[in-house]
Amino acid sequence: LTEGKVTKKTTNSITVSVKAKDGDPIAGTKPGEQSGITKIRFELTGQSGIGPQEKPVTFTKASDTVQAECTFTGLTQTTNYTITVKAIDKAGNESNAATITGETGTVPGGEDLKGAAITFVYTPRTPATEAGWTNNSVDVTITSTYTDAAQGGYKLQYAITDSATTQPQAADWKDYNGTSVEMKTNGTIYARLRENISSGYQVGTKATATGNVSNIDKIKPEKPTYVTEITPTSITITAKAKDGAATQAQPGEESGVAKIIFALQGAGEPQEKPVTANKTEQASANCTFSALNESTEYTIIVKAVDKAGNESDVDNTKIVLAKANYSIINNGKKTYYEKLSEAYTEAVSNGGETGGGTIVVEKDVTEEFATSFEIAKTIQIDTNNKTLNIGATDDFQNFVDREGLILINSGTFTIKGSGNIACEESNSLMTAYGGNIKIEGAANIQTTSHAVILQDGYNSNLTITDATINVSGARSTSLARDGKCDDNKLENIC
Repeated sequence: LTEGKVTKKTTNSITVSVKAKDGDPIAGTKPGEQSGITKIRFELTGQSGIGPQEKPVTFTKASDTVQAECTFTGLTQTTNYTITVKAIDKAGNESNAATITGETGTVPGGEDLKGAAITFVYTPRTPATEAGWTNNSVDVTITSTYTDAAQGGYKLQYAITDSATTQPQAADWKDYNGTSVEMKTNGTIYARLRENISSGYQVGTKATATGNVSNIDKIKPEKPTYVTEITPTSITITAKAKDGAATQAQPGEESGVAKIIFALQGAGEPQEKPVTANKTEQASANCTFSALNESTEYTIIVKAVDKAGNESDVDNTKIVLAKANYSIINNGKKTYYEKLSEAYTEAVSNGGETGGGTIVVEKDVTEEFATSFEIAKTIQIDTNNKTLNIGATDDFQNFVDREGLILINSGTFTIKGSGNIACEESNSLMTAYGGNIKIEGAANIQTTSHAVILQDGYNSNLTITDATINVSGARSTSLARDGKCDDNKLENIC
């Protein structure tokens, strides 16, 4: 042999390479009569169960140097081995034995794993949104650049934990068979290559990788809350929403609300309003539906959609637009009513214990009462350049002599504005039983009977400021019985 050495080793194998040349002719032959080397025998010294290997070689001339390589596998890691090598020529002559010594590799760091790279490819089962989120599982494909040059065998394995701070346990590892791995929730995926060392697979540190999935959000947003501002022909909805319904048990995976969808059944297409909110931040948006019809029922539908496409539960609320006969303003918000009694109830509430709210007449209105409209707190009616024509139904119950359509029991009832309040009934328009009446601001009272009665035995007052009371018909008196009023105004009404 002219040269011999270990050229490669792993944790379970050793590869040696040698060079040899046929020697001087045997006794009795002439120079140049060598037969040439045809094979080289490799034998692992002192190892039962692992037999010798003969590697054939070829030459052009018998005196040529030949080369051969041999690998012994199934060895034990970190162990010294001696390999005996002999060259055999064409005539069957064997060279003297040469020995090569080598040690198998250690774990970690087997040579077969050196430089091996593991990569992950992530594919959402539902295509990710523009924001990169998905509300479905993510399939992970694992690939490696590793090639088993020593033919010792290897495994590619993976494990999944719920976070990068949770290391996989021995029972978590599974063999990867080439099929993508489903990750149903966010978490960390680990991968590793393992060498076959005497069929006992070992892992090398140069063949591990870690990947993360953090774009899964399967949590629907909370059902939005909202307030409405309503006119007779429009509805404005202001909604608030946040991601992460409290009934679901995956906190921290919320992607954030991306849009709020508004719909009004019977009023055109839904409207989507984009919002910007991260995680569980609250988002808000508003939407107005116009050109609606008075006295018509509509159903409000509001839902939130997060960045992963999850939709909240839907809130369905039916609402009937009022006929805009009257309005009041409460905390800057204008609300409309069809009947004077409805507006009065809200106006009194707006004014607190003593009242003080104002009812605005929004259009020319004719309203008939089935019973007297009773006022017990301070209230104002702004005629607003409109005409409020008050009458009684056929079955009106409260009409007795000199009783009125409107009864003022306490507080102050003020009529103002440049509009009209009219009454064509045979009895009075207003009767005071202890309350006060003010008519001001160019308001015009038109009636065929008593405009105002201050009832006997009650301390009621009538004040008229820049207003007109017109009385026509057989019963033309306007002020009767006990009471006080501005004397300078009586000539206009008595």
